[in-house]
Amino acid sequence: MSLNPQSYDVTWAPAEINAPNLAHWVGFVMPGITKFTMNNISASAIFIVSASDLVSIECPNLEWMELLINIANANQTTASFPSLSTVLQDVSLSENNLQLVDLSSLSIVGKSINFNSNDNLTTFNLPSLSDLGEDFVAQNCALDETTVNNILIKLNDISWAAGGKSCILDGGTSAAPTGDGILAKDSMLSASATVNTN
Repeated sequence: MSLNPQSYDVTWAPAEINAPNLAHWVGFVMPGITKFTMNNISASAIFIVSASDLVSIECPNLEWMELLINIANANQTTASFPSLSTVLQDVSLSENNLQLVDLSSLSIVGKSINFNSNDNLTTFNLPSLSDLGEDFVAQNCALDETTVNNILIKLNDISWAAGGKSCILDGGTSAAPTGDGILAKDSMLSASATVNTN
């Protein structure tokens, strides 16, 4: 199925959706869809996916969103948003089977980032992150040592830590922090943030 209007609200879906020229998306993609692609979209108010058969989401030119909710997709291995720089509320990519995540341009998140319960997620990077309003959660994953350290160092470098904020990286088979990661964790704990690691 191909979609070309300026705005589309869908509550059902065929096996694949390709929306090459969509400028605004408000959608609930339901079970049955396996692939969702938006090649040229540059702005989206709300993007919500809940699809048990979904394998991949690819939005190479999406730059900002109000809210990114992409959860409970047991077969989804890929979430690719390489141009996404701003999410005004939450980024939630939890309870999937993610193995490849591209959020390399993500700079500003108004609320929280959640990668919770991606059992096979070993690595991702957020090199552009400069502002995170609330929590960072990647609990019950399989993050390697470098990824755990990079998350802790990044959050500390952007002065994220404060009372009432949480960074949750424990559970699953994720590695414990080492070296500069431990120093970053200790620094954030001293700023009254909650930081849990294995």
